[in-house]
Amino acid sequence: MASPEPCIELDRQRWNSAALDVLDYQWEIAVKFWSEIDQLAGDHGVKVALELHPQNLVFNARDIRKLVELTGATNIGVEMDASHPVLAAGRSGGCGS
Repeated sequence: MASPEPCIELDRQRWNSAALDVLDYQWEIAVKFWSEIDQLAGDHGVKVALELHPQNLVFNARDIRKLVELTGATNIGVEMDASHPVLAAGRSGGCGS
């Protein structure tokens, strides 16, 4: 198995082990939930757009890719909030900034 991307490993190192267990559990719940939502959306011919917000489990491009890969979703994507790139421009250094 290939080693994780450096930024992913750095992100995991910032969390303590108890928080990582919770994060893994949240992903388990999210995958089941969003798989069902994706199926429901497909059944009704609609698409679901998530807002990528730092307070959410899925809040960046890497996370939405992970969600889509884990669920096989074809009816879930993200909306573009034009304020986010402006807000992110004020950050400096580090992965994904």
